[in-house]
Amino acid sequence: MQVIGNSMSYLSTAIGLNAEVVAGSSPLFGLPRLYGSTFGGMEVRIDGKPFVAIAPIDAEITPATLVSRVESLCKHIDMAVILVLPNVDFRLRQQLVKNRINFIVPNKQTYLPSLAAFFSERGLKAAQPQSQIAPSAQLLLLYHLQKESLAGIPLNVIGEKLGYSPKTITLAVDELQSVGLCQLVAEQGKNHKTLRFDKHGIELWQQAKERLSSPVMKIVFVDADLPLDGATMSYDSALSRLTFITEPSVETIAIIKGCDLAKIALKQGGSSEYPGSKRVQIWKYNPLLLAHNGCVDPLSLALQYGDDDDSRVQEELNKLINKTLCKD
Repeated sequence: MQVIGNSMSYLSTAIGLNAEVVAGSSPLFGLPRLYGSTFGGMEVRIDGKPFVAIAPIDAEITPATLVSRVESLCKHIDMAVILVLPNVDFRLRQQLVKNRINFIVPNKQTYLPSLAAFFSERGLKAAQPQSQIAPSAQLLLLYHLQKESLAGIPLNVIGEKLGYSPKTITLAVDELQSVGLCQLVAEQGKNHKTLRFDKHGIELWQQAKERLSSPVMKIVFVDADLPLDGATMSYDSALSRLTFITEPSVETIAIIKGCDLAKIALKQGGSSEYPGSKRVQIWKYNPLLLAHNGCVDPLSLALQYGDDDDSRVQEELNKLINKTLCKD
């Protein structure tokens, strides 16, 4: 298939790997018909290591079905499998990375855990990601950036605002200090220490964002009419409310892990979207602490989209971030 050949050319010319298609019959020959009707396949070699490169035949295949069939195919083939795609959105990318499925989007993105490599169009070299901070530290930072300044406030008061114990807040502050995002300073004439931030607004966000992650820890789908009062709009639903992006067909809401709503959603929900369903995100921290006007906060929203290839989405998110952080 041409897309597979293009992916090998991309690895060779843009990234510098020794990648080539191996002539011969399809490696899918002789396997159950399901795989041959879902994928086209070719054997390839990347830096001397053999792979089976596959590309979906049906462009309308759902992400859940795609991931399920790739995982099933891997059990029938001795070589590692690489999925080649013309494009990848955030949701599909999230599932592929979560399940450590090799994939290539020619001229855009490459994720090859079998080669311990991750490349992107913004830096065609092996990525060295910075360690991500804990959810409690992330919540503290995002609260400071969007709700109210936490500079000069005693740690016990910050803990009360965020619903964390003194120990958790201390650990969160220690972590933020260790990566240079804040300092813990002694107040003259007082017996407590407070936070100081050397950078503010968009500059602090730019410094921190490589250490931040999506707050979403799990997604389930439930009946759209299932009452989940106390949740707030998230993902595409929030994005359409806050920007000019079109409203999605499936509503998305966010709730915190461990709450009664999360227990109901986990008990009654499933992992796949279906007609008449809504998406429930279960978050690592409480979305209601940062929410405004029924939507999750702009920065947590932006973090959900990661490396989404949709340029219009990224443009709208950048506008939203600037509007949120550049208030002067």
